[in-house]
Amino acid sequence: MDKALTAGGWAALMLAGFAALPARADASPLMGKTVACDSAQEVQSFVGGKADEQVKTALDRVNHKYGKDACSVEMLVFQPQGKVAAVVAPEGAIEILKVQVVGVVDGSGMKALTEPVTQYVPVKAKGLDI
Repeated sequence: MDKALTAGGWAALMLAGFAALPARADASPLMGKTVACDSAQEVQSFVGGKADEQVKTALDRVNHKYGKDACSVEMLVFQPQGKVAAVVAPEGAIEILKVQVVGVVDGSGMKALTEPVTQYVPVKAKGLDI
């Protein structure tokens, strides 16, 4: 992870290509490195920090407020479930996407989850730069 990347910049970068994808139950799972949180409110808090806030600082701030590991940065395999909210962040409009995580990729490879886990991820909103 680029330690100089800001929280809002990270949100804009990580799932920018997924903003235009329809949420369909039959859609193939996607994979991406992203900030994933337990609730849409936590994602909103993460992307709503100061424009120059670093990712680690934003994660620390959100996890201190909502509880340890409320948000983390991971390489996930997930099924999009739909957009649940939109927020204005310093870098532009961000949509919050509900996803079902079906696997996690770490240094030893992809690990499938026995049960999907609901998470929320920020997505750069297409055509809505502010």
